[in-house]
Amino acid sequence: MSETKILINNILVEFRDYLLEYDLIYLVSAISYGIGISLILRWFYINYGNAKTNRKIVADGFPLLIISVTLIIYLIKSSIALSLGLVGALSIVRFRAAIKEPEELIYLFFAIAIGLGLGAKQIPSVLVIFVITLVFLFIKHKTFETKLMDKKILISLKIKPEGSENNVLNDWNNIVMKKNQNADLHRFDQNNSEINATYLIDILNTDELNNLRVELLNYNSNTEITFLDNTRPLIVS
Repeated sequence: MSETKILINNILVEFRDYLLEYDLIYLVSAISYGIGISLILRWFYINYGNAKTNRKIVADGFPLLIISVTLIIYLIKSSIALSLGLVGALSIVRFRAAIKEPEELIYLFFAIAIGLGLGAKQIPSVLVIFVITLVFLFIKHKTFETKLMDKKILISLKIKPEGSENNVLNDWNNIVMKKNQNADLHRFDQNNSEINATYLIDILNTDELNNLRVELLNYNSNTEITFLDNTRPLIVS
């Protein structure tokens, strides 16, 4: 019985020494913090980001990105050989992910910075900076980005002739120019089946966009309206 106790004690001592030698307890805790932080960052980016592309696709990569960077820094921070090996590997592997908007790149850099901090045993600093950053971005979003758009928008109008439509262009011009003095007529097409016109307008807020839509539909409820903001079309019939 005593030999069994001695064997168990030796195993536990060896396991403790192994954990202390490789600091696996810290690695597990760092990865756990990384998972929690990445999920919060993912939720924040999806709900408060301004990118026009599908933010969920980018945000879904945050957990694996933070965990990967944390593990890499943990492994190479005390080994020159591993550091040189990583440089060589990165010179071979080329990432060609299409970053369409600056905000996507900024959030990816933020996630990488979090992983670097966790891998370098700076958990308190990472947590403090992470909380301060999210609070600042939340206040900025609520204060300066409520309904402001301040961008160029293409508006395409289409209607099917139902009789005499000789004045439709003048009527559309009057409505659009009244709502937006900087509007420019880019294209006008008319044939037996439909009449099309495309305008480029300046929009400062969503209320202006909605008022223009309502007035155009009041003029003719059969008008098909398309508001195009570079990447996302919104068709309102």
